[in-house]
Amino acid sequence: MLSYSVYLIKNYPELEGLLTEAKRFFEGVDSPAHDWSHIERVGKLTIQILENEEVKHRRALHISVLLHDIKRKDEVLTGLDHAKEGAKLAGKLLAKHGFDEKTIEIVVDSIRSHRYSLRKTPKYPEGKILQDADRLDAIGAIAIARVFAHKGEKRVFYDPKIKPSKNYNGKSSTYLNHFFEKILKIDPDSFWTETARKLAERRHEFTLEYVKKFLREWYGLE
Repeated sequence: MLSYSVYLIKNYPELEGLLTEAKRFFEGVDSPAHDWSHIERVGKLTIQILENEEVKHRRALHISVLLHDIKRKDEVLTGLDHAKEGAKLAGKLLAKHGFDEKTIEIVVDSIRSHRYSLRKTPKYPEGKILQDADRLDAIGAIAIARVFAHKGEKRVFYDPKIKPSKNYNGKSSTYLNHFFEKILKIDPDSFWTETARKLAERRHEFTLEYVKKFLREWYGLE
């Protein structure tokens, strides 16, 4: 699949206006870690999961994908909680567009609970799939690129004297520590759906091998 946006317009033409509005929230985002391409990837992962998992409100799930990071840019600028504030804004947007109460309820809960660091359990299966898809984009080859692509964070690649923190608070002191503090702690068994667990196992293995190779090269062992 080349484009999640094209998929949405083809299968849910009534979402075209919302799609256009969602993209505006990513204008001016200078980090490829959380630009519109992240939404595209999460959307494609959602479609993969839905090939084997059944949920009742698929349209609400896709809306959740579109809107789950609409306050991410503001979080970078002000420190607000993008999941909590994004859920509030999503509810207002959907009400403005005339969506039904059930759809709004599912989307708001899914966005509010999607964030990794909050460790919240989504109320609806749609939210669990969003959480799975979003977390899958945090491990694997692209996830490694995302770690080094974060803007505005001045830190060294690795410093043996700086040990990984036991309690991840959203920021890491070195790039490699970020893998130990967050990325490698995303356990494949913690995913909600069987499809996501299988995808996560391969991505986790790749990420772990990268970290091992990084350290071997750092210490001149290969």
